[in-house]
Amino acid sequence: MVERISTGISLLDEDLQGGFPAESTILIIGDKNTGINQLVNHFIYSGLQKGEEDLYITLNKQPSDVKDNSEHYGWNLEEDGDLTFVDGYSWQMDEPESPFAVTGLSDLNEISMTVIDALNSIDRGPKRTAFNSVTSLLNYMNIGPATKLTKVISSKANKNGGVMMITMYDSVHEDQMKERFKNAVDGVILLKQKKNTTYLGVDQMTKTDHATEWRKLGTSSDKGIVLQK
Repeated sequence: MVERISTGISLLDEDLQGGFPAESTILIIGDKNTGINQLVNHFIYSGLQKGEEDLYITLNKQPSDVKDNSEHYGWNLEEDGDLTFVDGYSWQMDEPESPFAVTGLSDLNEISMTVIDALNSIDRGPKRTAFNSVTSLLNYMNIGPATKLTKVISSKANKNGGVMMITMYDSVHEDQMKERFKNAVDGVILLKQKKNTTYLGVDQMTKTDHATEWRKLGTSSDKGIVLQK
């Protein structure tokens, strides 16, 4: 039987036979107005509620902004579990907000070693790791090194049954680049917006006979991210 990690969204868990397969890397493709940041933040928050030790690699916002944006939806990332940040953003303007911080996004070795140091600081490794976003990384690094970096990080993050979620902004990248990242991961979730309504679909998922229907996606003050049939 495949061990699974809950997505934190009941209908998505149902569509995925219980959640994401353990030791998998999941790519989320969508644009900013589709709730992509909320989805990854909610995934981390749902793990912290279970008392997990999790990791958040933030390349497009400061850790404080991630916390503030999550707090807007009632998701307190500083209670219950233990969340470690890798700060890949503050180098552009301020002092880093985490002991695990990089001085730029062009040095593969520096980023890799910083993330590995953060992973090693977590006993037994994280159950959930967020990498938000690979689009920010691709502003400074070619797709070959970027793909290699995410594979190195995911192999370390997932080795004790964890799941890593990577985000990628849809309209920024050509189809060929998106396909290369799709081929490098274990599952792909797509987000799209049509007539001011956001939809979520499972494009592929390893070890899973998943539903193929598009689901309406929204937020609830007491349930966080919710899907509707």
